[in-house]
Amino acid sequence: LGWAMCVCFPLLASLLLAPSFAWTAHRSAWIAHRPHAWSGGAVRATAVAVAALEPKQLTMELVRSNRTVQLMRLWEEHGDDFNAMHISAFWNRLGKLVRSSRAEQSWLRARGAALSPVRERTLAMLPDLEARSLVNTAHGLASARLLASSPAWLQLWGSLDGAARAQCDRRQLTPQNLANLAWSFATARHGVAPLFEIIAA
Repeated sequence: LGWAMCVCFPLLASLLLAPSFAWTAHRSAWIAHRPHAWSGGAVRATAVAVAALEPKQLTMELVRSNRTVQLMRLWEEHGDDFNAMHISAFWNRLGKLVRSSRAEQSWLRARGAALSPVRERTLAMLPDLEARSLVNTAHGLASARLLASSPAWLQLWGSLDGAARAQCDRRQLTPQNLANLAWSFATARHGVAPLFEIIAA
């Protein structure tokens, strides 16, 4: 017993007293090697507790992601904490990644169905999106080629259309917002002539 205490107590103390970033690094390293359905690996049934991130910290993690799988990992670990800004940052970053990388385009073609939960959450949160977040969401979706011509994405684009019209009516959009919005809907191939008339007014 004395030998076990000598070995175990220092180990336990080091874990309890170690800086939180050290524990986070070890935990993150382990999580990074877990197989995920969206990464092409087998589904793992074991849930892993993940420390919550502050809203600003989560936004920064989304913005700094340099691969789609990193975005999906953040969604898996923190999706319940996503607010309107996080949803916007997710789609905006996805659009940039897919637009600039053939590897990310290939990932999206192979595993795009993994985005379904994020799409559903976006639909539910559209009323909470302010003008800039709404524009960034639409622009990100269009850049990622998640278009209205696809049945899976048609409902979201229809809802974005309604939300965009409401923002236009309240004159919440800047000229740059309007230009990005017009490009997004044109790229999405979503027939919204009334919206374009509002934008052009």
